Amino acid sequence: MNECLPRIGLDHGTPSWPSLSQAVTPTGQLLYRPVKALVAEAARLERATAELARGQEPQIRLAVDVIYPTWLPRDCFKAFADEQPDTRIELYETVLGTRSLHADA
Repeated sequence: MNECLPRIGLDHGTPSWPSLSQAVTPTGQLLYRPVKALVAEAARLERATAELARGQEPQIRLAVDVIYPTWLPRDCFKAFADEQPDTRIELYETVLGTRSLHADA
């Protein structure tokens, strides 16, 4: 891909030719759209690779008791996903710490 981008006038997703609206042919427009998506995906992959190299976990698992308020972890997961969009979150709803409420007579 690094070899192809300069050939069609792209530098990291940005057209490098002057006056894009006047210079791009229909064929160039057809090629530009998928290449732009490929460059964006390559950038996302580079970012994810760098984060993994720094020690970020690719996946986290969390067990939450069923009596815990569901809105709180949901809001936390949203904030986490905004900061770490490439980390997968697995949530397990469990019944933790069960005790018998019956007293032996």
